[in-house]
Amino acid sequence: MNLDEILKKFSVVAMTNIANQLKAAPHFAMDKFYKTKKGVVGDSVDIIIKRGAGVVLESVSANASHLVTKTDDAYIVTVSLPRFPLVDKINASDINSLRSLNSEKAVTESLSVKIAEILKSQKDSIDTTLEYMAIGSLFGKILDGKGQELFSFVSRKQGVQLSKKSSGNGAKTLIETLNEVDERLISEFGVNPGYEVLCGYGFLANLVNKANEEELFKAGIAKWSEEGNLRVLNIYGTDFRPYSAKYKNTKGEAKDFMDTDKAKVIPKSTEPFTLYYGRANHVDALGLAPKLYFSAAPEKLDKGQGYAIVSETKAIPICNRPDALIELSFK
Repeated sequence: MNLDEILKKFSVVAMTNIANQLKAAPHFAMDKFYKTKKGVVGDSVDIIIKRGAGVVLESVSANASHLVTKTDDAYIVTVSLPRFPLVDKINASDINSLRSLNSEKAVTESLSVKIAEILKSQKDSIDTTLEYMAIGSLFGKILDGKGQELFSFVSRKQGVQLSKKSSGNGAKTLIETLNEVDERLISEFGVNPGYEVLCGYGFLANLVNKANEEELFKAGIAKWSEEGNLRVLNIYGTDFRPYSAKYKNTKGEAKDFMDTDKAKVIPKSTEPFTLYYGRANHVDALGLAPKLYFSAAPEKLDKGQGYAIVSETKAIPICNRPDALIELSFK
């Protein structure tokens, strides 16, 4: 039985199809917002960031300062697609086990399972990285593959403020605040796309106090639910989801995406969110259309060490409408 001949069945096309068809683990930002995916030819992509009335380019890393063009209504940003190459091995011991099987069919089936396990692990690693980058985009940031901030776009429009009290001068109820958010989104999109809110834990504590003051829990208007390991608060049909994470700014310093006493409105429209991906930097990818997940045919290693399983993704998630990401805070 010639294992090399059996491995020829696992061509680059077959391997890439397996990688793209494997079921991905659930990821909040990528699953909910990044439905639009665009393949590009080349190592970079020109991204149009709509400036709106209040969007400004807040910061640019030293490596990206020459890649921004400003027009009347947009920033055009040329971004190099981050590259994520991964290599794992089918070890010599695995090969010996395969050779002990008594039929070509059994070897092929066992090899298929082993390759699928490796590709699934590689895909999960890539997806976790893309999810982190996608979360960054929800806060107006373009991150590279290492979590380093390349660009930061922020809206200079004043955020929406919630009142800690529901009565008194300038006080607003929660439904009045949510109506204000609705109006802002209608102004941005023409319709209300719906939204959810990512909250710092301090903001969430204030929100719970206000909901209690307005007796919204008692009325069944405010209620908790569990999603994975999170407790999500729903008020008037809007989900408030606790979130806390860090990124590296243009100086390499670790910063929080969001202050604990603030929150960010994320529209449910997929229009502002696009995942761009390019062709892998691998000789077997030449002449092929870009694929989000690329995997080469198994490569025989020297000195009988086994076979290498090589995968690669070149991709970046982008939010092109920072004005739609509305900041909330209490006063």
